[in-house]
Formats: sequence, structure tokens, C-alpha cells
Amino acid sequence: MILLEINNRIIEETLTLKFDGASNGTKPEAVEVTFADFDGVLYHISNPDGDKTKLMVSISLKFYKELQEHGADEWFLIETGSAF
Repeated sequence: MILLEINNRIIEETLTLKFDGASNGTKPEAVEVTFADFDGVLYHISNPDGDKTKLMVSISLKFYKELQEHGADEWFLIETGSAF
């Protein structure tokens, strides 16, 4: 049996490290992390436009078109507002 966690440890640890550093006044460092999850989801954490004070998390889903048929775009707009 495979026990799966409800969150992604790499995302959680990367973001926690970056947010803790920002809270402590540590000089921000560049981040460039790309990895795949067990179900083929591709994640990319980076600094948009090289700005070390900003973080961007991108998610690539092979089955996103299917999710769009069920209202995924509308849901993301409600949840994220203009960030989507």
C-alpha cells in the first residue's frame, strides 16, 4: 500500500524556507525548482523576471482541458482573483 500525503513536501519546504527568511529579514536568494509529482503534475517554483522578492508557483496538468470542462477556470478566478 502507498501512503500519500495531502500536501507536497517540496512545495511546502521551499515556500516555508522563503517566507521564514523574508520574515527574519534575510536577504532573498534566487529560487529555481522544477519537479514532478507522483501523478504527473509538473511544478515550477521560480522568481518572476529575476525579482528575488517575488515567488511564482506554476502547475502544469496534462488533464487541465478536462478540468476546464467542469469549470476549473471559474473556480480559480474565484479563489485567486486577478492572480490567475
